Order: sequence, then C-alpha cells, then structure tokens
Amino acid sequence: MVVDDNRDAADSMAMMLEVRGHEVRSVYDGRDALTAFAEFQPHAALLDIGLPHVSGYELATQFRQHDARCTLIAISGWGTDRDKEQARRWGFDAHLTKPADPHAVIAMLDKLCDTVAA
Repeated sequence: MVVDDNRDAADSMAMMLEVRGHEVRSVYDGRDALTAFAEFQPHAALLDIGLPHVSGYELATQFRQHDARCTLIAISGWGTDRDKEQARRWGFDAHLTKPADPHAVIAMLDKLCDTVAA
C-alpha cells in the first residue's frame, strides 16, 4: 500500500511495485488510508508523513494496532537523523527521504518483508 497526497508520486511508486509483482493500492489521504488498510490488509505500507487529515505518524500507530507484522516505511521530505528517529518511535520499520530511490525502496521492502516472513 502506498499513501501519499502527491498522486503522481503515489501512482509512480505503485506502478514500480506492480511491475515487480506486488499487488498495490494507492491512497491519497490519511482518512482514506485507514479504510483502505482495513479492506486491503497489506503486508507493507509506504507512508508519507505530511498527509492531510491524518498524519503518517498517526497512520503508523493505527496500522500497528490492527497488524503488528505489517512492514511500515516512512517516505518523507523530512530526512534528518532526528526525523528518522521520530519515525522509528512512531512505529515505522524504516525511513526514506524523498525523492526515494526506487532501487532503495525495492531493496528495503525485500529485506524488511523477508525478515517479517521468517
């Protein structure tokens, strides 16, 4: 699942993941993400932090309450060490700074999802 209020960014990321064989749903705001998460039940979610209505941090908390095993990756324009630590405190497994390198996203998903599956 990809959640980003920048539709082009969300859809591009989703297309890249679909080409790699993943089933993906794109969502463009925090409120819709809560509903989509419950319906879609993803194994991984890539979340923008600065979303309208419900922040990526709040989503991470909600998602963790419903599925502790879901891999959560923050993808944000905020990329200092402090931002990355804050993402971890909110329950993210990892943090990438925008614009995220597609190869880094794939490598991170492969690594984190393999760890969860083990």
